[in-house]
Amino acid sequence: TVDRNVEQTLHQKGTGATEIAHQLRMARSTVYTLLEDERASLYAYFYRLMS
Repeated sequence: TVDRNVEQTLHQKGTGATEIAHQLRMARSTVYTLLEDERASLYAYFYRLMS
């Protein structure tokens, strides 16, 4: 979704979770969940590449 793309862009620019949550009007815990999901997806992707 758009929020997820914006969240990823802000995170890559070094914006903290609190500021991302404020800008997107969502709970900080949601931002952490999205970041963790993104990290897990990357691990899964690289694991598949190495298998």
